[in-house]
Amino acid sequence: MDTLIKAFILHYILDSADENELSTVVLRCNGTFTGHSDTVWCLYALDDLLLSGSSDKTVKVWNLRETPYTNLATLHGHEEGVLSLTIKEQTVFSGSVDKSIFVWNLNDYKRTKSFVAHTDPVCSLTQYDNYLYSSSNKCLKVWDIETLELINEIQTDSRNGWLRILMPKDKCIYAGCRRVIKVFDARTHQISFEFELPTNDSIYSLAHSDTLLFAGALSGTIYIWDIRANRCLETTCQHDATVHGLCMLSADNFNKSNLISASSDQTIRVWSMDTFDQVQYDDRHEAEVTALHANARHIMSGAADAKIKVWDCISSHDHFE
Repeated sequence: MDTLIKAFILHYILDSADENELSTVVLRCNGTFTGHSDTVWCLYALDDLLLSGSSDKTVKVWNLRETPYTNLATLHGHEEGVLSLTIKEQTVFSGSVDKSIFVWNLNDYKRTKSFVAHTDPVCSLTQYDNYLYSSSNKCLKVWDIETLELINEIQTDSRNGWLRILMPKDKCIYAGCRRVIKVFDARTHQISFEFELPTNDSIYSLAHSDTLLFAGALSGTIYIWDIRANRCLETTCQHDATVHGLCMLSADNFNKSNLISASSDQTIRVWSMDTFDQVQYDDRHEAEVTALHANARHIMSGAADAKIKVWDCISSHDHFE
């Protein structure tokens, strides 16, 4: 961008916004992973490693320490596409369309166990405390994370369909499905509360702040609840197609968070948490964006063209300097 134009834009922003309004995350693409041969459905990032699961039936482990990013290992074994990933310490769990969960050692990339977990594809995995949670069609299962013994199986209302996404928060597990977000007590493994959608939409992604719950839906809508008041807020957060990923992130040295969303409309968008207005729109992906994950330094996005992009998060003030 021409220096004079940049200076004019920065001058306009500084004149028209207070300090709080400048605390906005801007995403800057830092690189692209290529190696999968089909849609990337799930991502899980540690400090220096990224894991990705794909319709090509593999889990790949990538080096995040330095660019160009390199593939450290490819984990084979699933008979169908990999839909979900979670990690506890040096143990990786992957869930698949083949209805199984595989367990991998992150030190040597060897498979240590595999078992059929559901009668339908394993849509989502998460872990909390000493338990592994897996979800599928109308079903949530709770496993001992060490022995993988089945602790509990919870069947949900047939009207709610697939439990497509799981998220831990405040000693609870949130499960997104059709018409409702179910909240399971992580101690009793029973449903303790439900957030009802104002429509018959289906939830594909979840995120949260201290007081707000965000849900990305099949319709492209991002629903937002005030958790304390159990009130669905009126917002204009909207994509043109299914919202497959949500996460919260702050720019360095700024105490405000922004909501990041990824969608089948091939875009990643950044939303202000003060006004819920869109503050950035990026269409650098050339296919549906089907996965999103963040660690302390980066956001990672995966797409239907098998590519994964890594994004740096900077403040809007730094973006124009």
